Amino acid sequence: QEFILLGAGCFWHTEFALRRLPGVIDTQTGYAGGDFKSYPNPDYKVVCSGTSGHAEVVKVVFDPTVCDARKLIDCWLAMHDPTMVRSHGKRAVGIGQYRSCAFVFNDSMREVTNNAIMECQRHLEKELCSEVKVLSEDDFWFAEDRHQRHDEKRKMKGYA
Repeated sequence: QEFILLGAGCFWHTEFALRRLPGVIDTQTGYAGGDFKSYPNPDYKVVCSGTSGHAEVVKVVFDPTVCDARKLIDCWLAMHDPTMVRSHGKRAVGIGQYRSCAFVFNDSMREVTNNAIMECQRHLEKELCSEVKVLSEDDFWFAEDRHQRHDEKRKMKGYA
C-alpha cells in the first residue's frame, strides 16, 4: 500500500471522486500543508479562517499494483483546474484551503507527481499552480467526522 494527500478544492468533492477509482483502498479527509507548530490541531473553523495555512486534502491509500501512481495523479489533475488558484481570492501558489496540492511522503512519489504536472503543462500550454511537497506522516490532521464520506452521511448520489 502507498498513500498520498491530494487537494483539489473542497475535500467533499475530491474524496467522493477519488474513492471510486479502482485500486483505491481508503480515503480520509483532512488538513495539511499549513503551520502545525502554531496550529497543532487544526479544525474546519481554523482552516476556513485562512490563518493556519492548511489546505483541505484527501488522504488516498491505494494499491500500486492495481492503481498506478501516475494514473492516480493524472486523475487528480483531470478532476480540477490546476491552472487556477482556487483559494478565496488569494493569487499565490500554496495559499488557501482549496488550493491544488499534492503532499507526498517520498522522493519517488514526488518525481511521479512532478513529471505528471510537467506533462500536463505541456499539453495545456499553461503553467499549473499545483503545489508539490514532501511531508512527514505527522503533517496530516484528520478532518472532523462530519467531513468523512460526506456524501454518504447526506445520502447524496454525488456532487455536480
